[in-house]
Amino acid sequence: MFNITISCISFSSFEKQIKVSPSNTIQNVKNKIKLETDIDIDKQVLYFGDQLLENERTLSDYKIEQNDLIRLVLMNPGGFEIYVKHQDKSTAIQVQSSYTIEKVKEKYNEKKGIPVCEQRYIYNGKELENRRLLSDYCIERSATIHLVFRLFGGAALP
Repeated sequence: MFNITISCISFSSFEKQIKVSPSNTIQNVKNKIKLETDIDIDKQVLYFGDQLLENERTLSDYKIEQNDLIRLVLMNPGGFEIYVKHQDKSTAIQVQSSYTIEKVKEKYNEKKGIPVCEQRYIYNGKELENRRLLSDYCIERSATIHLVFRLFGGAALP
């Protein structure tokens, strides 16, 4: 048995240490989090670094060791709506706080047909990184993300 730290970033951020065993599945860890915090299992999404932890795998599968930090993202089962704004037009996108920026770009692509590689998102003056989560940027219900198209070029003129 050893301790890992669960870090939750949400409306009420907290860190909590829980005792686990390397053979515990992620589902077992979620059960322990439920007992310690009363957060429903179906609202828990766990990450180790940038890696989403799957329920059926074990801590040892992910090489999670003593005092490692596991990030807990609270998922709103129904999700929420954000807006992607380009020029004067806003498009509503249904998302969850555990979505990566790349996933949001994919959802925008499904609606508007703009390839992911051509989309750059700006929120609060910062360019958003594809691998990061909406929750990393504290993007919540009704937030507006600004879309700037990525221009590719460099071809020589004849």
